Amino acid sequence: MAAEGRTTTDPPSHQGCAISSVRLRLPAQRGELRDRHEDGHHLHHLVWRLGPGVRVCSSAVLGGGIGPRAWILNAQVPGGYPRLDPDRHLAEIAAAEGLTGPGAGLMTAADIAAYTTGHDGGVTATVTAGLGVRGWAAAPATATRAPHRSEDAEA
Repeated sequence: MAAEGRTTTDPPSHQGCAISSVRLRLPAQRGELRDRHEDGHHLHHLVWRLGPGVRVCSSAVLGGGIGPRAWILNAQVPGGYPRLDPDRHLAEIAAAEGLTGPGAGLMTAADIAAYTTGHDGGVTATVTAGLGVRGWAAAPATATRAPHRSEDAEA
């Protein structure tokens, strides 16, 4: 139900400022699966070529924040990633792919080739999740198992 004095077609507002959104169809809703060899490892990465000026919100180590991005890169790295310059490493991978302009680069130790994509309501989501090495963020370094859950907690 619309608020009094406002129709459902009016844009929502926040503190008196109209919020508008623009719907556009991105050129590549599905990432390109690519591979590379680094230090004896066969690794994969996904690339989305968005084109210039697409507004992106990202927590990426390279190009994180909100702003225009021409591409997104999600790169697989080996477990125990040894480099201390992830932003430079991502920039190197992007350059090897011919990606230019501002972009966003993420890293994961998950097997990128095992990614999955889902579509719903005009939104496409791509997931790269590694469940082979599980741990708890607050657990001591020696802990390797999840805490036991009682039957009461499962009910």
